[in-house]
Amino acid sequence: MAIKKGKSTKKKEVVTQEEQLPENKKAVIYIGPSIKNVVNTNAVFITLPQVLTDFMVECPEISQLLVEVGAEFRQAKNELEIKGSHKRYYYEKVLKYIQTKGV
Repeated sequence: MAIKKGKSTKKKEVVTQEEQLPENKKAVIYIGPSIKNVVNTNAVFITLPQVLTDFMVECPEISQLLVEVGAEFRQAKNELEIKGSHKRYYYEKVLKYIQTKGV
């Protein structure tokens, strides 16, 4: 008599990002232009690195381009494509700043 091996009935447990993070911390993603030695586009953070917070003193518009991962991110990315939108305005301000400063 042959023994048939059946498929496992165990379901893989899916852990969402919110469950992995401490309760009071949310992951954010930077949707602005890459800034050499500071931050890359689409970088994800739970805690902002010191180099980025220092740069935010010089160019506070960067803070408008840090959005929560999830629905807010998708909405903000879409908004970047719309000329005259809030996110597009800040993206262009940051881009102009880094081009002027040669960063």
